[in-house]
Amino acid sequence: MILRRVNDHPALARAAATPVLAIERLGYAIAPHACPGIADRLRLGPEAAERLAGLRREVERLARRPVDPDDGADVRRAPLELGAAP
Repeated sequence: MILRRVNDHPALARAAATPVLAIERLGYAIAPHACPGIADRLRLGPEAAERLAGLRREVERLARRPVDPDDGADVRRAPLELGAAP
């Protein structure tokens, strides 16, 4: 029943896939830097989101620069820049 309703309403399906977009469509303004953390908490729950945030900080510390975990090319480039990949 729920799946049928979501499939019948494409906008609802997009909102379910991107909860931050759904929140913004409700009229809330979210700072761009806060979006990944909010999305992670909604998708993963608070404990896993905190763990992921810690992993992101560690990767950025090691890379000595921001690394976008949603950009596959950026993630692959980071170890090469550090000389950690063959």
